Amino acid sequence: MEDTRQMICEHCRNSFPISEIKYMPKGSTKVALCNGCREKQRTLEPPSRKQVPNKKPYLCQRCSYKFRFNPNSVSNMRCPYCGKADQVVELEEASADKLVKNS
Repeated sequence: MEDTRQMICEHCRNSFPISEIKYMPKGSTKVALCNGCREKQRTLEPPSRKQVPNKKPYLCQRCSYKFRFNPNSVSNMRCPYCGKADQVVELEEASADKLVKNS
């Protein structure tokens, strides 16, 4: 016995047999999409992440908070956690060679 129930695709709003509908994630929820809309969604390129150039790692020695900051920025550099700027130092990236030499 074949299932004749119908369901509406939440993208194209057309009615399809329930066997052609699948739930796909969209944000924190799931939406019901037909085969055609799922194929279109797969061919779309995922959004690229924004590259944040020139941000360097810093450490607030007052509260031990690590953060990244663009030194070319217009705003003054201060710790985003405690709000102080007097003990913020640039954090050096620790490479494997430096770690071996220091130990």
